[in-house]
Amino acid sequence: MQDPSQFLAEDDIYIIRSYSAAAEAQGALTPAQLQLIYERKWFKIMIPLYAGGLELSLPQIMQILEAAAWADGSFGWALNLGAGANMFAAFLPPEIAKKLFIHAEICIAGSGALSGKAEKVDGGYLVNGSWRYATGAPHAQFFSISCLLTENGEPTSKTQSFIVPSHQVTITDLWNSHGLKATASHDFKIEDVLVPDDFSFNLTEPSIFADSPLYKIPFLPLAEALLAVTMSGMGCHFIDLLKSLLKEKIQANPNRSKDYPAMETAIQAGEATLNKVRDDLYKTVSEAWLRYEGGETVDEVELDQIISDAKRCAFVTRTEVDKLYPWAGMDAIIPESELNRVWRDIHTASQHILLSPFPN
Repeated sequence: MQDPSQFLAEDDIYIIRSYSAAAEAQGALTPAQLQLIYERKWFKIMIPLYAGGLELSLPQIMQILEAAAWADGSFGWALNLGAGANMFAAFLPPEIAKKLFIHAEICIAGSGALSGKAEKVDGGYLVNGSWRYATGAPHAQFFSISCLLTENGEPTSKTQSFIVPSHQVTITDLWNSHGLKATASHDFKIEDVLVPDDFSFNLTEPSIFADSPLYKIPFLPLAEALLAVTMSGMGCHFIDLLKSLLKEKIQANPNRSKDYPAMETAIQAGEATLNKVRDDLYKTVSEAWLRYEGGETVDEVELDQIISDAKRCAFVTRTEVDKLYPWAGMDAIIPESELNRVWRDIHTASQHILLSPFPN
């Protein structure tokens, strides 16, 4: 199983990590971190080629997002959610997508929760509602929302999603979490905004505009896989930090050598277990991707396996990190320490509805 560090340049790692503490303190990614994303076009990895994106394969996207989360949890989570929402470009008419997504800084924040209502009117939809946890809200140019459709003011069973410019959104700064502090996952609301028809889309069906398998895979297994590798990236970071701590302990206290083999064995066991579930997930996704690329049908059983492997990957990440946490000793309890920050990020990420609870 390839280490996440292999997918980032050393200079990129330095920029991400050197600003991690500052990002956490200010509750948002720093300008330097965002500039790196823009320069590397990481917000564009899921945007169609015709709209100025990179349109990478799903396995490639997973590698980048896992590596970003390995570098820093908040950075990786914000990149995941921003790049993932930018994928909606493939579900808008190409002429609209080309105009909106051509800029390097383009980023969508938002929510998939059905906590809004949309009434069909002439020229579009009248939208109202409030949503929580819009990761990347401060640097987003657009917000994506999901709504229940209404007819004559009465709710129906139909749903629709929309893209709304940030100037039509009211952001409420309520993000005060245990971890992932720099993701700036704020709440927001929209009041009586007319959204044009061309800015609406439906994720329950494959894209009718873009041909890549990326826009044919059902949204749920796609999202599960991407969130899972963001979790596992953080887990790999925690294990790396624990390895470094072990080396420091050996150098500082050579007379306590009897304590070190047990710690080393625990780290090796945790790393092997984590790498096994990572490998299972990548293998399942890669096999499905090859079938999609070959024009074959990927059935529900295969899609359910992606979801199952993703949930297991996230679950094992958290449980293995918790097994290893006691070995970190006092180094892990200081909020300003990197070990503590990674531990908090993992436990915050694990509470996402798509990652928890793990099914029997």
